[in-house]
Parts: sequence; structure tokens; C-alpha cells
Amino acid sequence: MNTKDVINQKIADLDKLIENLRHQIDDAEKQQIELYQQLNNIQRQEIADSCVSCIYEVNTDNSMYAFLDARTKTTPIMDKFCYSKKKFLVFRKFGITSNWKSLSLVVMRSPYQVIKTKDILTMTGLKKLSGAYISSTYLRRPSFAAELFKELSRIPEGKIKEGARIPFTMPCHLGGQTFMNQTGYGSEYEGDMLVHEGTLYGEVTDFQIIGVIVEER
Repeated sequence: MNTKDVINQKIADLDKLIENLRHQIDDAEKQQIELYQQLNNIQRQEIADSCVSCIYEVNTDNSMYAFLDARTKTTPIMDKFCYSKKKFLVFRKFGITSNWKSLSLVVMRSPYQVIKTKDILTMTGLKKLSGAYISSTYLRRPSFAAELFKELSRIPEGKIKEGARIPFTMPCHLGGQTFMNQTGYGSEYEGDMLVHEGTLYGEVTDFQIIGVIVEER
């Protein structure tokens, strides 16, 4: 084998080595992404657990109470809660279980603040569901409330003691408009530069439903 052949062979060997290393890098990057996803899921669950466990702190001193029905004007309720010093908002006797107990929803403020209404449960939808019969075998499941009713379906069917607090496995997003969400529409520009971002149509403040409290009907 002459010098030229030797060099060509070394180049071919290096090409093969480089290709193998690329495959190893691709595999390593995929594993890294999967590990980041696992870590993110663990962190999200830790945050969720910390949030829903707050249901055991609910009392008359740190909570605001309200009733919902299809005619309820929800903006004043959410505005009052949003700017109050109360930690919780309890919607009393929202649903009825198969053993004729009432379930009150417990709501907290969310760290995510303002969001759009797409694909989340809003107060408009929630108030229409007030008085729902809740059972794991028969449960109205409107698509906009799928997250909430998935959690409600996990509530035990047997005897539940009055006053029992049942945290959700994950908080459910709830969009509620405050008066701030209904003012200041339109953004201001200087040329192409945004100088003031106004309220967007359909904008809501984000809250979280963290669980239920059992009451007598």
C-alpha cells in the first residue's frame, strides 16, 4: 500500500469515527432532553403538591365565600377577591355527590397572572356547571371543564365526612375577569415600537382550583 492509499484509508477511518461520534452525540442529546423533561415534571409536581396542600389551611379568617349560579355576575366577585387580603375563595356547594353531599370549590390566586381564555375553564363556564351531579360513573364532561371534572371524578364514592378537605392531584386553571381585565384595550406604538401593551380582548386573570371541601347538602 503506497502513501496515498494509506492516507485515504486514514481519512476513511476518521470519517467513520466522526459518524459514530455524531450518533453518540445525538443519543446523548436525546437522553439529556428526556432527563430535563423528567426533572421538569418532578418540579411541576412538587409545585402542584405544595399548592393543593394549602387546602388544609382554609378557614373563615383567610377565606372569602361566594355562591355561584348561572345568573351570578362573577367580575365583582373575582375583582374583590383579587385585591383582597384573603388567601382563598370558596365557592360553596358547587356540586352534589352520589351520597348527597355538597362539594365546595377552593380557589387560590395563580402565579401566572394574566392569560388568554383559550382552552381553559373560565368563570362564565364554571357558573353554568354549578349544581352539577358528580359521580365517577355519571359525570358531565364538557370539554372546557375537562381538567376540573377529571379531578372531581377521583373523589371517593363512599361515605365522606362533612368538613373533609380533598386536594386535587394538580391545580386546575380558572380564568376570571376582574375590572382591570375589562379596561385599557389597545396598545400604543411609536412607529413600530411598542411603548404600552394594552389589555387584550378576552384577557382574564389566572386563578387555580386546588380541591374541594365537603359540606352537607
